[in-house]
Amino acid sequence: MSKRLFIAYKIPPELRNQMLLIQHDLKAIGTYSGIKWVKPENMHITIAFLGQVNGTIVPQIKSAISDSDFSPITLTTGKPDFFWKNNIPAILYMNLSNMNDLEKYANTLRSKLSDKDIQFDRKKFTAHITLARIKDEHSANLLHKNINIKLDTYKAKDYTINNIILLESVFEGKGLKYVKLFEKIREF
Repeated sequence: MSKRLFIAYKIPPELRNQMLLIQHDLKAIGTYSGIKWVKPENMHITIAFLGQVNGTIVPQIKSAISDSDFSPITLTTGKPDFFWKNNIPAILYMNLSNMNDLEKYANTLRSKLSDKDIQFDRKKFTAHITLARIKDEHSANLLHKNINIKLDTYKAKDYTINNIILLESVFEGKGLKYVKLFEKIREF
């Protein structure tokens, strides 16, 4: 049976709460249409998007995660920013710094996946947390303006990542739900 899978860093509850506060803050200063806000339970940092795969390779993916050397990683939140499409803000995300350790582990895990002939999206790893997907140009521009107004209020803060998760994307009537298939935890 085919599954839509990806591997991600699980963000800690205190970081998830901070992202939720930013979403609420932005919603409070503007009325937007055509914006899909990411649910807090769906927030993560993608390491490797595997796409539609045969469910029979899940044990190999779990093995690649288990075999990867992973220690807790400290990251620092930056400022909200956008990925652009056709000169219009398309995705609102939280920028992250201290990316070297995040990127190093992501590359190690991607190498393990390659060793096992597991296919994944080869885009360069860019550590970020998606906060919203934007479909409406007017709302995109308004959100961009409101972010710029609030930019100085967003302060950097450190968080520790110590969980790697294998998730399945499941489409339900009300949107996307992520189902955890495997988790690797490293204690401090």
